[in-house]
Amino acid sequence: GVRIRLQSSNLFKPGEANLNPSSFVGLGKLAIILKNSNRPVIVEGHTDNQVFNGTGDIKSNWELGALRATTVVR
Repeated sequence: GVRIRLQSSNLFKPGEANLNPSSFVGLGKLAIILKNSNRPVIVEGHTDNQVFNGTGDIKSNWELGALRATTVVR
């Protein structure tokens, strides 16, 4: 297998699950390569180790990581 790690700070602002507009081109190219590989893909979402303040719709770092993974898959 192959493991690809992407720095979250290049994809997201701290505490947010919306992709930075500048990340779409790179993720799009990566998506084409992965789709053409015809192999299973696992996407994991992570956050930093800062205490999450729980404001807004996102209530925890766990939820933020899950939302980030979902955002990348979409």
